[in-house]
Amino acid sequence: MHNVIEKRILPVLKDKEIKNNLYNTNWLVMCKQENAIVASYVFKGLPKEEKEIEIGNGTDSAFLNKGYMTEAISCAVKWAKEQNDVDYIIAETDPENILSIRVLEKNGFLEYKKIN
Repeated sequence: MHNVIEKRILPVLKDKEIKNNLYNTNWLVMCKQENAIVASYVFKGLPKEEKEIEIGNGTDSAFLNKGYMTEAISCAVKWAKEQNDVDYIIAETDPENILSIRVLEKNGFLEYKKIN
């Protein structure tokens, strides 16, 4: 996630021409009961020509398998679907990251391409 922030988000935020930074924001997921940041997600830049955006996410290991990321991605997907410049939301995950795959599946993502 740090790599995405450093290489994709920060340079865009410095660009005064870009008016909509919602696609370049690292969104934090909070647990009020724990008073803690439990996860985060980010859209990896503005929608592409094909009206496609990519979402990335990560969960603190102490909060895995508790539904935080599933709920957060659900909200992010709902918001993205309401945007006029978005038709497709994609995500890339390691094929061995079963928890991430399950979060995506629970949110209606379908596998369309495997990269070896």
